[in-house]
Amino acid sequence: MLAALLAVCGSRCRAGVCYEAMGYLTYTSFDASGSPTYKNVMMFDVKVRTNEWHIRTEPVVEGRGGVGFYEESGGTNDFVLRVTALKSAYNMSASPFEALRAELKATKKDDVYFANAPTRIPATFLNRRQPPDASSRKAIPAERAATNRADNVAVAVALKGKYPVVDPSCAAFLWFAFTPPTSQSDGASKMLLQTWDDGNPTRNRFRRASWSQFAEFPHLVSSAVYNWLGKELLPDGTLASLNTSDVSKPLDVAARYDVDAATNYGGLKLPLSFKLMRFHTKRSDNREPNVVSTTVGSVVKVSRLPADVVLDVTVPGKTFVSDYRLSAGELKGTPIGYLLLSNHPPDVDQLKQRNLYKHALREVTAAAPSPHLRWIVVAFLLIPSGVVVLFWRQLTRRD
Repeated sequence: MLAALLAVCGSRCRAGVCYEAMGYLTYTSFDASGSPTYKNVMMFDVKVRTNEWHIRTEPVVEGRGGVGFYEESGGTNDFVLRVTALKSAYNMSASPFEALRAELKATKKDDVYFANAPTRIPATFLNRRQPPDASSRKAIPAERAATNRADNVAVAVALKGKYPVVDPSCAAFLWFAFTPPTSQSDGASKMLLQTWDDGNPTRNRFRRASWSQFAEFPHLVSSAVYNWLGKELLPDGTLASLNTSDVSKPLDVAARYDVDAATNYGGLKLPLSFKLMRFHTKRSDNREPNVVSTTVGSVVKVSRLPADVVLDVTVPGKTFVSDYRLSAGELKGTPIGYLLLSNHPPDVDQLKQRNLYKHALREVTAAAPSPHLRWIVVAFLLIPSGVVVLFWRQLTRRD
């Protein structure tokens, strides 16, 4: 049994609470009749040290959909970095999951090898630079072509704040399961971070929710119920209401999270089996909501985390970064794109002094219509209407 792999580590964290959990997630989507239409099994390694965290996930099938692995980290520097390493950057000997991968292929093969289309890298994160000349074009798949044009082996996103990216890496779901809840207020109601992927990977969305926490430290969420109402955190730090026009009953349950089994480990209460169930946006008055998808997590190993372990993400080679940390204000939501070579992104002050920022600012300014142009467009639209009205009045007077 995978649960028999639960391990004890004697190292102690000298500052705050440090722990690590390793396991796997099984994501399943369903059709209207409740039959599974897609499955994906991902392995995970979550490291938490007080307010810092690092999450790595990998598909069990190596290189599935062109992805080698995902890594994401956040902490005291007020930004989150998420890296998607492409298949070309994957190093089997550096993976922490080889023993787990072999066992999952043997014991969970019906899920691992479920007959479905491979996961694709979201187009949002792909570098779309043009090649220097036409001779460099090759007959390769579109999702690979977008990244190979710069010969990069990874793509990354940098976001200001403390919340993880919500995308197919499942990092947001794991962050929610293994760190104490961070809530936002919506009047008298409370909201939790939306942890399921809805196609908006660079936006932090919150849904109204009610939840319970374990009494034991670190007081993780034991159960939670989300409804559809909520708000979205904008780049300038303000909250805007979410559009729920596609939802038949906004106060109905949108998703439910439950911890089915937990362990008391070294004074810590950590989940061993946990599940997120999502529901359809519409249902009739006399029917239960249809389940859209489930994400089930299983922990196979927990341990103490050494106090000196580095939790920052290091890019695996040439990496194209979409940096949103300065996207508020003058950039109007536009990211700054640049290449990294096995190091960390520059801090915000350094980035603002670079020509990259100035170039992005010029492009945004050039793309924005000027006030004079707006008035010209308005006049162009209104003058023909005025001519028609005058012509009609002349005709009526003659009659």
